[in-house]
Amino acid sequence: MRTWSKEEIRDALRLYAVTDRSWLRERSFKEVLQEALSADGITCVQLREKHAAPEEKETLARKRTQFYAAFAAAAEGAGV
Repeated sequence: MRTWSKEEIRDALRLYAVTDRSWLRERSFKEVLQEALSADGITCVQLREKHAAPEEKETLARKRTQFYAAFAAAAEGAGV
């Protein structure tokens, strides 16, 4: 298991976005996640769903992971 230095942790969590569907208003989870990932400097996104069932949290986490993989591939393809 890798040990992280304080500096590495600080850099990895420089700008931390938290998602919670109760804060979305009229926007979709995917829209908010895309907005967070498009923001300059976001280094971490936390899925926060206090009132969701474990199965629902797992489904959202899987969707988030799939979306992030597609987003990262598109950004890499665009040279970002």
